Amino acid sequence: MPQCNPKCVFFRCKIRALYLRGGIAYCKMDNNPCIGGKCQYAICKKHALSKTGECLLQKRRKYEKIELNDDIFNVPVEIDEKSKKWLEDLEL
Repeated sequence: MPQCNPKCVFFRCKIRALYLRGGIAYCKMDNNPCIGGKCQYAICKKHALSKTGECLLQKRRKYEKIELNDDIFNVPVEIDEKSKKWLEDLEL
């Protein structure tokens, strides 16, 4: 899983020591680049930061691909006469 990124909109620093300089996130405590989710002061607004510093939001976004068969869509449907007439008027 990907590490938590300090440029994420949900990333926060508990002691408010995070600032951006030249597109790079820095820590005010030691003036070094922010280490992101590995820092002891890192928090996530969405509570998606694991103990190992990984982002759980990106894990949730993975979807499985499902194959759809045409048989699913060729199921006969029973409708009453009133609905059948209405559909014929719409020319469907």
